[in-house]
Amino acid sequence: MPKLRKEVPDETDLELLALLYYKGKATATELAKEIELSKATISDRLKWLAEKGYLEEPEIDISTGKLRKVYKSPSKEKLKSAFLEYYRTEIYEPVTEEFAIGVKYSSLEEAYKDYPLEKAYEDDRINWLSSIPATILRKLREGISLKNAAKLLIQENWKYPYSEILGCELFGLIAVENGIVKLTEKGLKAILNEWIPEIKEKLKELRELDFEAYKKLLAEFCNDL
Repeated sequence: MPKLRKEVPDETDLELLALLYYKGKATATELAKEIELSKATISDRLKWLAEKGYLEEPEIDISTGKLRKVYKSPSKEKLKSAFLEYYRTEIYEPVTEEFAIGVKYSSLEEAYKDYPLEKAYEDDRINWLSSIPATILRKLREGISLKNAAKLLIQENWKYPYSEILGCELFGLIAVENGIVKLTEKGLKAILNEWIPEIKEKLKELRELDFEAYKKLLAEFCNDL
């Protein structure tokens, strides 16, 4: 495979970093069992991540009679750096430049100061959490294994479940302990803050459009209490 020509991590790199973080340590072969990438592709990406400082150089293990390159889990500081670097270059700066300059702000510096990168990324994670079906959020609130959480997210067409989960964990919206994923109180509050105003607004619109349908819906809700 040719040398990777890029300067910042992409979504696949973030998924590898997240998976490695949750496993604690792993070889390219072990990671290939968890993600739909070849061992060679994973090896090249891990090497690139180490060269860029997001991972430490692998330990060489020959205890089994075969050479194994074992990569250790990156620190949360390095993970946060990688996630924010991707978000900054791929989303934050392009979107800010296209939609904010000349509309609300006169310069990028002004926009960045008013809406910092970390705040923008945290809001993005909240938006992502808020888009998850309530059936899955209920499981996350009660606690579910990391592997099962990833399976449920994949079923909902999220391609990078581990990095999605880790991105939320980095900002305290989700907690992962002993292999169990749980929605935190901060995460729950953030979702409710997104949902409730939208629900209220829709109820107001329904009342304006059809008062009888509005009363019927409220009665249905009250019967559930």
